[in-house]
Amino acid sequence: MFNYLRFRYRRQIRQAQRRFTRLKRDYSSYTDQHLRGKWLQLRLVRRFVIGWGIVMLVALVSLVVQIRGLNDRSHIAIARSGGILREAELGTVKNLNPILPETATSADINRLIFSGLTQHNNKRKIVADLATYWDI
Repeated sequence: MFNYLRFRYRRQIRQAQRRFTRLKRDYSSYTDQHLRGKWLQLRLVRRFVIGWGIVMLVALVSLVVQIRGLNDRSHIAIARSGGILREAELGTVKNLNPILPETATSADINRLIFSGLTQHNNKRKIVADLATYWDI
């Protein structure tokens, strides 16, 4: 009985080794035929295919960079109440007379400090600031 079991065990091991060898041979022939063989067939146009692959890779990378840049620009900063507003101006200011500013710098600062009767909106139309109405 023991000899019979040993015989069957060895037989199963040999069958498994044969199956493994057959699978390895089939896989090797498949890769040679389909992958390596097709790569060798591309010998005439290999540079062309590699060039287009590089162009597509560069295009994909640049598309991702542009989408990230647009995503960053699409976010709008919303001001919170409180805090400090700092604005820088270049130049010297001798006085802050809103009627007769001496320099462009003093005119900019006057616009920040003093309100007028009217002001311009984003569409360059005149809208009321301190005035409630006016007649022309």
